[in-house]
Amino acid sequence: MSEHEDIQHLTRRTVRFLEKNRLILAACAGVIVLALGVTALQRHRLHSREESGWASLDAALGTPGEKRLAELEALRYTIPKSSARPWALLFLAGDYFEKGDWQRAEEVYQQAAEQDNKYVAGLALVGLACVYEEQGNYARAHKALERAEMVSGNSALILNRAGYRKGILDALEAQQRPRETEAEADTETSSEGAKELEESQEAEE
Repeated sequence: MSEHEDIQHLTRRTVRFLEKNRLILAACAGVIVLALGVTALQRHRLHSREESGWASLDAALGTPGEKRLAELEALRYTIPKSSARPWALLFLAGDYFEKGDWQRAEEVYQQAAEQDNKYVAGLALVGLACVYEEQGNYARAHKALERAEMVSGNSALILNRAGYRKGILDALEAQQRPRETEAEADTETSSEGAKELEESQEAEE
C-alpha cells in the first residue's frame, strides 16, 4: 500500500470514528466550553470584587469626621477578600491613633500587621510602635520596629520610618533614665530618713 493510500485509509477510519462517536465528542466539547465559562465567570467576579473593594475604600477615605471612622470600621468585614482590606485596616488604625484611642489603634494595627501585604504589615508595625511609645512601653515599641524591619522587604520607606522611630525611642529612654535614678535616690533618702526617725523615737522611749 502506497503512502497516498495509507493516508486515504486513515482518513476514512477517522471519519467513521467521528460519525460513530459524535455524541461523545459533542459532550466533551460541551464540558470544555462549560469549564471555560466557569473560569471566565470566576475571573469576572474576582475583578468585580477588587473594583468594589477599592471603590468602597476610596469613598470611605473621602468621608469626613466620625462617618469616615464608621465606614472604615465597616470595611473590616464587608471586603474580607479584597486587596483593599489591608489598606482599610491601616487607615482605620491611623484614625484611632489620631483620636488617642490607643486600645483600638493597637488592635487594628495588629490585625493589619498580620495581612499578606508585607508593605502594609511593615507600616502597621511602625504604627504599633508609635502606640506603645505613647503608652510608655518602650520595650514593646522596639520589638515592633524590629518586626517592621524584618517584614519590610527592604522597603526604604519602612526602614527609614523604623529607624527614625528608634532614634526617638532611644532619646525618650535616655531622658527617662535620670528621672528613674532620681526617683530611686529619693526613695532611698526617704527610707533612710524614716529609719533614722524611728531609731530616734525608740531611743527617746
